[in-house]
Amino acid sequence: MMLYFNWRKLKKFIKSDYSDNGINGKDRGYTHQEIKTILEYSDQRLKTAFLVLASTGMRVGALQTIRIGDLEKIDNLYKIIVYAGDNEEYFSFTTPECAKEIDSYLDYRTRRGEKITQDSCLFVRKFSSKTQVKGLPFKGKSLWAILEQGISNTGLREINHGNPLLGTQISMVLKMRAKKQNKFYKNCLTK
Repeated sequence: MMLYFNWRKLKKFIKSDYSDNGINGKDRGYTHQEIKTILEYSDQRLKTAFLVLASTGMRVGALQTIRIGDLEKIDNLYKIIVYAGDNEEYFSFTTPECAKEIDSYLDYRTRRGEKITQDSCLFVRKFSSKTQVKGLPFKGKSLWAILEQGISNTGLREINHGNPLLGTQISMVLKMRAKKQNKFYKNCLTK
């Protein structure tokens, strides 16, 4: 039996000077020190979300699908059913530190006036005591964006979206265009 490899596709996943692949290979998991730093800069909701992700290994996209009914307290940790009711359903366990943070976050939400049920989402949009509807779930990639912003605020890693004109680079391009336009108009006025 002969195995054939599609090296063009495989090179996309290998960082090498020979593969011209500058992006893949740079992404990696966070170290314990980096997670500690992220937690220091995070509010209650983000801290809980980061700990759930770090302790369970679940994907960010699964985070907003978790309901209170998907949690089962076992001693000093939680068993979480991920993608409940789906073909890809599986379960994972949190660390005791994460379970304590989940309890603290749920207690915070209850103190702020939210009525938490088994159908309530584990992570909800921010609300104040004046907000009429509390406990609204995240939509689309909004939770992902908040987590990404939390990482960005720590200054640990530059987040590359694959677009060279994002972030500070776009403002540099706009400033350069403005300078060129000003120079052009000054030249037109002096003629």
